[in-house]
Amino acid sequence: MKRNNRLFRNIRKSKGIPVNVLALKAGVSVSTIVAFEKHGIPPKRRETRKRLAKALGVSYKLLFPEDSEKEVSEA
Repeated sequence: MKRNNRLFRNIRKSKGIPVNVLALKAGVSVSTIVAFEKHGIPPKRRETRKRLAKALGVSYKLLFPEDSEKEVSEA
């Protein structure tokens, strides 16, 4: 998940979106985003991860490919 948090941060910064603005758009706390970006701790709930991807305007599968792999193996 480490690579994902760097990718997430790079996308957010390249789009010029401050952490507090992204948190509002995604309906999450600033600490949720900081925990992911700085410590590689992703949100526990899949729905939260999907909202973050949507708020960034990127594919959920791009940011969280391991979730997509789990969905395929569970099918």
